[in-house]
Amino acid sequence: MLTIDITSLSGHSPYDISICDISYSNCSVVATGVVSAPVTVTVPTLLQSATQLILLVTDSIGCEYFEVLNCITPTPTPTITTTPTVTPTNISCNCITSVSY
Repeated sequence: MLTIDITSLSGHSPYDISICDISYSNCSVVATGVVSAPVTVTVPTLLQSATQLILLVTDSIGCEYFEVLNCITPTPTPTITTTPTVTPTNISCNCITSVSY
C-alpha cells in the first residue's frame, strides 16, 4: 500500500485532496473535508505502479496547489546466509513531506 504523508497545509480549510497520473488524465479524490495536517492519504490501486504522481490540493475557495511526486520502488536486497534469501522491502511512496501554498 503506497501512502503520501502531508505534514502541513495552508489556505482556506477544508481541503480536498486528489491524486492524479502524470498526464493529469486519471484523478482520484482521496480525501475531502480535511481541516488540518498532518494527514496520510493512500494512493489508489490504479496508480500504485506509477513512477510519478500529481498531488492536487484544493481549498474551500477553489485555489489549487499541485506537486509532482517522484515515486521510486525499492529493489529487494539479497541477504547473505547459508541459504540465499531475498529480503522483501515494503514499497512506500512517502514522496512528500510538506504541502503548503
